[in-house]
Amino acid sequence: MAKSSRKKKKAQQKKNNAQQNSSKAQNTAKVNEAEEAAKAAETTSADASNNTTNNSQDKVENNTSQHTTETNNTYTTRKEEREKKTPFFLNVEFARKPKEYFMTYIPIIIVLGYIPLLMRTLTYSTFLEDYEWVAADNATQVDVFLKIKAIVFLVVAVFTLFIMLIWFFNGKRNVFKRMKSVPFYVIGIAVLFVLISGIFASNKPLLLLGGFENFESIFVTLSYFIVMIYTFILFSQSDSIYRDMQFVYRASLPGFLIISIIGFFQVFNLDLFKTEFGKFLFASSEYRQPGASITVGTGEYTTLHNIDYVSTFFAMWAMIFLIMFTMSKNPKEKIVRAALLILTLFDMFAAGSDGGRLGFIGGIIVLAILVSVKSKKRLAIVAGVIVVAIVAVFAVPQLRNYVVSGIDAADSNAEASYRIHHITPKSDGVYFDLDGKEYTVAYSYDNNTLKVDLKNADGSPINGTYHAAEGKQPQYIEYSKKDIGKNGLKIYETAVSQGEGSKAVRGILVGKQGESLTFAVSNEVDKSGEYYFTNPYGRFVQNDGTDIANAHVFPDKLFSSRGTIWNKTLPILKDYLFIGCGSGLFITAFPQNNYIERMNGSTNYDVKPHDLYMQYWVEEGLPFLLCMLVFFVLYYVMIIKGLVVKEGGITDPANRRIAIACTAAVTVFLVAGIPGDSMIVHSPTFWTFLGLGMAAGWTELRRKKRA
Repeated sequence: MAKSSRKKKKAQQKKNNAQQNSSKAQNTAKVNEAEEAAKAAETTSADASNNTTNNSQDKVENNTSQHTTETNNTYTTRKEEREKKTPFFLNVEFARKPKEYFMTYIPIIIVLGYIPLLMRTLTYSTFLEDYEWVAADNATQVDVFLKIKAIVFLVVAVFTLFIMLIWFFNGKRNVFKRMKSVPFYVIGIAVLFVLISGIFASNKPLLLLGGFENFESIFVTLSYFIVMIYTFILFSQSDSIYRDMQFVYRASLPGFLIISIIGFFQVFNLDLFKTEFGKFLFASSEYRQPGASITVGTGEYTTLHNIDYVSTFFAMWAMIFLIMFTMSKNPKEKIVRAALLILTLFDMFAAGSDGGRLGFIGGIIVLAILVSVKSKKRLAIVAGVIVVAIVAVFAVPQLRNYVVSGIDAADSNAEASYRIHHITPKSDGVYFDLDGKEYTVAYSYDNNTLKVDLKNADGSPINGTYHAAEGKQPQYIEYSKKDIGKNGLKIYETAVSQGEGSKAVRGILVGKQGESLTFAVSNEVDKSGEYYFTNPYGRFVQNDGTDIANAHVFPDKLFSSRGTIWNKTLPILKDYLFIGCGSGLFITAFPQNNYIERMNGSTNYDVKPHDLYMQYWVEEGLPFLLCMLVFFVLYYVMIIKGLVVKEGGITDPANRRIAIACTAAVTVFLVAGIPGDSMIVHSPTFWTFLGLGMAAGWTELRRKKRA
């Protein structure tokens, strides 16, 4: 019984254990199912949550992107408005570049806007006192317009050369590779002939330092090329030539405005430089003292020395302002540029120079051709209009003489009106003519009493009345107008000094005191006893200059009497077929000993030939002139090639217009150079515009090749 009871208990316990295990298994299964369900629910919930989050994020991002776009658009609009309103130097467009970048443009700004403005009284050595056609005591002069400009220009050129050397040795040698082209090779040859002519120049001080109304020394001539090359390299590597040109144009504008406004008032005889305040601006202290005077100029000379350079200077700028006006989009800016153009044209025409007018016409013609070069039909129309206009101008005498003054003048033969045509010293006296009759004069002193032997053409003596010395009046012999000349004649005792420290030479003075036709005669100049006479500069000479070669090709009055200078320059060109006389030395090459002409007119020296191309030939040699002509032709070819673009081709309108403007300005200088020449007052402007035009043309040509 007991065993049976224990068996039942064990069986019941197993049963209970089995039930418990089954229950545990079910619970475990339920737990597992619950956990899996929970996990599934979590996953679903997470996915749903993620989807919700992603959608929310997408919405936020879209909203943010939309807001950013709107903000950027608003910023762009505000930026454009701000650029229109802000002053130039705070303009965002220019602020994008570092200051160091725009500092490289400072030399160009100085050349264009401020070198032409400079004036200062500076004393200089002429280096001409050893020439017989210069007064012996004329060793120094005072300059107002030229020397200060030359000094500053040389400093600027050295600074640009220093910058280019930094580029070369500081990892920017690639920028010089663009100079590996025919035009720059030609320039290199031209520079070589400048140096060769300088090496063989006879007057080295004048060559190196410049002087006497011409400070285009050899260093200035070489600096023209340096500034042109610097301008070309600087602008050709710019990513926006128009932007950088605007910077230069605006920064140089104040100086240009001062020059033009001074000239404007001079047209109405309101000359700033003839007032006490004006003298204070340019004259040193000794010329501001009471009673002191300094000669500046006449007409509209402004700060540019004389009307010829004024007219050409403003004509070049007129081409720039004309194109800049067409590029203006802002109405206010358009008005300002229109006003500048009008002021420039007024100053140019008011100056009244043949060269400026002729250069302006040439610039307008080239500008019209370049604007039309893209269309053959338009080009043909423009060419036809130009031909008709030229024919019309030269068909009307008034217009013809306005454009080219003196073109209708016959060879004036000014010698016909001279009272004296020759003075010829010989061993027995001095032969001369007066009012159409020939005479001979000789003299001697007998116990300090003057004895004069005056004879007419047939050797008959002419008697006069002797007057002894009285007070400061020297002894003299007077001849009535019945015996000699229209007004009679007086012959005085005299002594002439040939310079400071030299011994006075005794002789006689023929003429009337105070008359321009007075000259001294002496046979005591040297031990030979030969007779000499004094030229208009007080030097004893034996040649009166009547044997100077004259080509008689041009009317003497052509281009305001430039024909006279050209006729005397043509015969000396043969002397400079290989090398020239040297930069700035035309004054020493030209026959200045035309004493009879100077006695009957002006005693001013011919410092320049008043023709750019004759100047190039005489000063640097014929090969230099040929090199420059080839270079200018290649420049125009490059510009035209850059402007001619096939339909659909890639081009930059701003670059094209800059190239056109600069080429028109270059044309002004080259055409005005026919009756003009190179001078430090306006030549730096020309060479800068030439470099800028080359940069714009080269950029367009490269763009065309890459397309």
